[in-house]
Amino acid sequence: MPDLEYYWTDSRAKGGFWSYEWNKHGKCALNVPITGTQRAYFEAAINIVKKLNLEDILAKRGIVPHPSKKYTSQQLTTAIQKVLGANIVPHLLCRRGALTELRLCLDKDTLQ
Repeated sequence: MPDLEYYWTDSRAKGGFWSYEWNKHGKCALNVPITGTQRAYFEAAINIVKKLNLEDILAKRGIVPHPSKKYTSQQLTTAIQKVLGANIVPHLLCRRGALTELRLCLDKDTLQ
């Protein structure tokens, strides 16, 4: 639970977000051995977050959080693709000019 709470914050009450994610995405991964249970699904997702470490990836390309520095979505996308490869296309969600979520579509080979 501590890793889940740290890496995958539940923005809804009583695990509602985690439940939503499991029902929408996790159940699709039931036939993948490494994600075949609810616990395994969340552990695999957290392990990917730790393995990829997007904060380090962005820092390698000179993109670091700063209150007065802004980056374009193209700068973020390019930085991620330069490190992870051009076939990884990040989906950025912003609210009021600030990045609120970054999504990556990964195939099952990434889980290994």
